[in-house]
Amino acid sequence: FFQADDGIRDPLWSRGLGDVYKRQDLQVAIFLPILEGIDGNLKMSKSYKNYIGINEEPNDIFGKIMSISDELMEKYIKILFSNNSELFAEIISPLDRKKKLAISLITDYHNEQAALKAKNDFEKTYSNKDFPDDIKKQVVDLNSKNIIELIEEFTSKSFTRSEIKRLIKSSSIQMNDLKIHNLDFVPKKDLIYEIKIGKRKFYKVTFK
Repeated sequence: FFQADDGIRDPLWSRGLGDVYKRQDLQVAIFLPILEGIDGNLKMSKSYKNYIGINEEPNDIFGKIMSISDELMEKYIKILFSNNSELFAEIISPLDRKKKLAISLITDYHNEQAALKAKNDFEKTYSNKDFPDDIKKQVVDLNSKNIIELIEEFTSKSFTRSEIKRLIKSSSIQMNDLKIHNLDFVPKKDLIYEIKIGKRKFYKVTFK
């Protein structure tokens, strides 16, 4: 087969290659649609950071599904649940269809209990603006560290330093009721901070 840049093999250009290479056996080609990433623009890829990993935490999967557009949601349903479209047949609301899609995916890759818990956590956090109940408290030593080093520590380096700087400058990090926008910020000792980074990352930290 000839293969295009996006990984799709071209059966038309490949005609006759069997004779050229003296391959006499018939071959069957199966073609599947490309799944777009959660950005709705590029194909889903880890390289583009627009993917949903099958081994991601249920809450992360649920949050990513809820972040996609209604149009992209319908594409996901059509491609991923072509054999089970009846699951969505009686659900009209786009919001409820997204929740059903998220629950179905998490059930497939984890289990139904994890899916329902992720749904409840999402609704508590985003509908009621509550902080999740099951976030374990961490204790972090201040020890003359700057805010970037502290965030690196309690997030287990989930973000690069440049990402942390960008998040701070865009006021995307909230500690209790305070949005952090200054790189010189120093948290207080012995105070419990409920920290939200971006839309889906939550931490509970006490600094010593």
